[in-house]
Amino acid sequence: MLRPHLPAIALTLLLGLLSSACATDATNQARPVPTTSTVTPTTTTDWADKPDAQPTTSTPTPMTEAPPVEEGGGNTQDDAESGSGEGTEANSTVADQYIGLDEPPTSTVTPTTVAGRLAGGSDDEEVADGNTDGVRSEHDTDGEEADSEPAFRTTVPTGTVVDGHYADPRGSTYEAFQAGFDRNHPFQSLEAFCLPTPPPEGDPVDVEPGISAEAVTIVHLHTRLEELERIGFAAPVGEVDAMVRTFVDIVNGECGGIHGRRLDLQTVDVSALGGGGFDIDTLREAACLEAVEAHRAVAVLAVEAVPGTAARCLTRTHRTSFMAIRGISDRDLGRSGGLLLALEPGDRTSLRLAVSTAAARGVLTGATIGIVTPDAPQRSDDVVEILLAALAERDLAATVHQLGCEGTTTCRVGMEMAVAGMLEAGVDLIFPLLDRTTLPWLVLEMMDQGMPAPTFVQSGLDGQGLDAVASEVAEFGGPPAGTYYDGAWILDGSATGSHRQDGFESRPFDDLCNRELGRMAGHDPAVVDDPSDDVYRTVVEACSLVRAVARAVYDAGPDPSRLAIQVNLVALGNLDAVDMRPVTSMDGSLTVQVSRYEYPCLHGPGFGASAGCVFPITDPVPVG
Repeated sequence: MLRPHLPAIALTLLLGLLSSACATDATNQARPVPTTSTVTPTTTTDWADKPDAQPTTSTPTPMTEAPPVEEGGGNTQDDAESGSGEGTEANSTVADQYIGLDEPPTSTVTPTTVAGRLAGGSDDEEVADGNTDGVRSEHDTDGEEADSEPAFRTTVPTGTVVDGHYADPRGSTYEAFQAGFDRNHPFQSLEAFCLPTPPPEGDPVDVEPGISAEAVTIVHLHTRLEELERIGFAAPVGEVDAMVRTFVDIVNGECGGIHGRRLDLQTVDVSALGGGGFDIDTLREAACLEAVEAHRAVAVLAVEAVPGTAARCLTRTHRTSFMAIRGISDRDLGRSGGLLLALEPGDRTSLRLAVSTAAARGVLTGATIGIVTPDAPQRSDDVVEILLAALAERDLAATVHQLGCEGTTTCRVGMEMAVAGMLEAGVDLIFPLLDRTTLPWLVLEMMDQGMPAPTFVQSGLDGQGLDAVASEVAEFGGPPAGTYYDGAWILDGSATGSHRQDGFESRPFDDLCNRELGRMAGHDPAVVDDPSDDVYRTVVEACSLVRAVARAVYDAGPDPSRLAIQVNLVALGNLDAVDMRPVTSMDGSLTVQVSRYEYPCLHGPGFGASAGCVFPITDPVPVG
């Protein structure tokens, strides 16, 4: 049975899309008012106060009282020994699920200097085998032939599906969310990625550019992650474009297409770094134009974050639906007229929640706060103002230290001066609004200048809450950098590290996606607790986006218009996403969690080539 779309909802969405398409936004170039936020984060507290806010059954054993914090109390070793963050209480919010926050201690490890790293000093000799923190990889073979057996076998139990629905053990909120799916829908099943659909009664016809009688055109904005390896960074997430293409192939092949049409997937590459004579936002705009003008895309997908101007170009300038996982501006979300959908909270929402959470736990009390930001417009003009406003609401101030990026995503111009300024100001808590290729350099420069290790507070901006990104500090800078970054606070919308909690079980949708991709590719599926890479998560993200688009195309019916597909994308309702957490398209309901970066990892093996990991200290809390 198909999930019904209520006429009133559809009419409202249609009118909204039409009005936003015709209206002229006179405030496009206006700077945001610092004291406002397009999404109010207090809904986390509202949700937590409801009687159905239940703790999950997969959290570690709780501790009833936190002991006094001695010197160096913010260190994750102390957290593990004291039991802080090892449990949560019913009806708790993001802002009250942690006990005993203090900044981490100053590292006593002799730091790797920036000059030494650039010159290839002795610290690099320690990792000549390719591991940047001296930890031996389980894939190393010492020149011998590698074992043909899988390097890692999961020990995580699998979730239970009853009558087609996931029996979610995490409480009534999750049970209600799972009950909202129509698991008989061709693109909502937990038994297969999609179910075959009958052919249409009549022959499909050409509708408009991007929707021919044969196909509906979609575009994958593919970030060229291989560029990162050229500057010393790894991205162990697998072949992302191949993942997207595999799920599209399943729709077109095994499931017979959608109403007699196939999905025509086109790939548009986007630079991960920028350069080559063009600034990064110009390259993103060029990718947008290729998607909408050359390929006439009906919908555009991005598994890896494509921040900056791409979302505005696609949704506001060219009225094209854009679906992403993260890296989206709340400002763009609010002005897209329903054409922009993200599965994690936007930048403004995340930063406001990070500030409110840190303040509620006493992290900001007595701190001298610094903000380090790139000179990219959406950071220096928009996000910084929101962060300053959130601090001002609590009678707090911060110094702002800007780095020059020269049109790239690696921002090192003026870094020495920025760190010197923080030293002079006595900064001991930092909000680093930086890309994955800049933060490790900042940490090295701070160590080089002898800056005592501050408290780092992250909002998940640019994926800083992911194992694959957080680990790069230690992988790039070595064990001293990992120790320096140990204890960082992260509030983000990912499910990173949840498999490290006691009682965790893998989610049926996540396993389905990895099982289907492995079957199509002819290899074993990735598993959630494999510490060597982040392929499992990435497969689920690609799977989620493709299935959402396929659902919307199917729900739009035979011979759909572009507008009909856009309306149905907004009207999807509950979405299957990573960890099967509550995510909806209609009202933007998402979840966030609070995590710590541990170096070394105290809850299992370190991630990738490092000894560190991200560990959640709270249950996920719905926001929005």
